[in-house]
Amino acid sequence: MPSILTLEFIIAYLFWDPSPICFRIPLLDRPIMWYGVLFALGFFIGFCVLKLLFTYFFALRPEIAKDDIEDISLLQKSLKTQFPASKLDGNCATSLSTELNLVVIEPTSLGFSPKWIYQLFSKFFSKEEKASLLRRLFLEKNVYGLTTLASKSQVLAEKITFYVMIGAVIGARLGHMLFYEAPSYYLTNPSVIFRVWEGGLASHGGVIGILVSVLIFVLKQRKKFPSMSFLRIIDFAVIPTALAGAFIRFGNFVNQEILGVGSKLPWAIVFGHPADGSTQIARHPVQIYAVVFYLVTFLFLVHLFVRKKVFRKKGLLTGMFFVLVFSFRFVLEFIKESQSELVAQNSLLNMGQILSIPVVIVGIGLLIRNRTKALNSSAEM
Repeated sequence: MPSILTLEFIIAYLFWDPSPICFRIPLLDRPIMWYGVLFALGFFIGFCVLKLLFTYFFALRPEIAKDDIEDISLLQKSLKTQFPASKLDGNCATSLSTELNLVVIEPTSLGFSPKWIYQLFSKFFSKEEKASLLRRLFLEKNVYGLTTLASKSQVLAEKITFYVMIGAVIGARLGHMLFYEAPSYYLTNPSVIFRVWEGGLASHGGVIGILVSVLIFVLKQRKKFPSMSFLRIIDFAVIPTALAGAFIRFGNFVNQEILGVGSKLPWAIVFGHPADGSTQIARHPVQIYAVVFYLVTFLFLVHLFVRKKVFRKKGLLTGMFFVLVFSFRFVLEFIKESQSELVAQNSLLNMGQILSIPVVIVGIGLLIRNRTKALNSSAEM
């Protein structure tokens, strides 16, 4: 029976002890963990965000000129029906700007669901950019009979999300095995390697896996998507990655893993069943710190991409993501329990910090490399 002192200690802090099981599959009685559900949800929402980014990219990159319209008579007929007062001149995009600026772009025009993702991004884009997007969608739909812009974005987002998801899972799992666990554990229990839904994914390995998977995609799809370079795709990928990271860290919170060190702060949390079997003490909720930081980083990157056109220069968003996320990771490690069995407990830096340093250096290099060129030229779109 716990002493009065122990009871007072627990009551003074938040107590967290949810079931890690979200639901069970009927008939099979197979448990589906909250971590796996949140992991999948993060990638799904990330896919929707990626699709929207590609749609805007294809819409805003080139202006529509007369040469882009194969059947001008078909376009004129359609315009007379929907915009009787409109008159076409040599530049179709310019002539439509007055009428189309008055039209509100609906998420259904982009083929989007859930709508809140579109509504979030629409807060950032200017009226001119939204009008440009609508012009592209309107002209393509009326000339070709379908919205080719949205379909191209759909295909590209689906392909890249698939590559990124596979690369992230494989890389994160291999990273955990190589950097945080003793190899003997997996040699004696090989089936554990494939239980990614139970946790055991390293973010540094995930980054390497994503980079490799995007490189493979670019090499295989360069003819079909010539405007999509390696850095361009990574720039787009880091934005939804920050959002997906928030979902994954909340999954760690539900699993009661990646624990913080002891703390007497009023928001410290006592975990009922820590995944590592450690003592029930009040700790820093480092998982929640990470959730908040990743959400703020996601919104900040969206702001840079939309409002600061200089950050549409290839490599700048990636550099900013690397510097922000892994500098935060380096600092956060000071209040986290050591996770790696390969680094001594009394070591100056732990494994997470050692792996974060080169990523931050790469990020700084990308920012410096593109800074002068980006400030002296218009954003590359």
